[in-house]
Amino acid sequence: MPAGGRRSSLGLILLNLLFEGPMHAYGMQKLIKQRGKDKVVNVRQPASVYQTLDRLLRLGLIQIRETVQTESHPDRIVYEITNPGRDVAASWLR
Repeated sequence: MPAGGRRSSLGLILLNLLFEGPMHAYGMQKLIKQRGKDKVVNVRQPASVYQTLDRLLRLGLIQIRETVQTESHPDRIVYEITNPGRDVAASWLR
């Protein structure tokens, strides 16, 4: 098994999105669709994004930066990539 656990296309896409900067799951899902990556990975079910984020969090590849509270939306957890996450993303690309 590679460092950082089992490789996954969705995991790699999420890590690469977080290279751009911290964001919440809904924002990541929206960018995946806007960029046409939903043809590569299934993000029709939001649960798949959240499950992958949970796995990346358990592996220490991402971390929670903050929880944003608004009146119009449920609380949104903002994630950011960690240094080990950067290393794993680079190794998964190889």
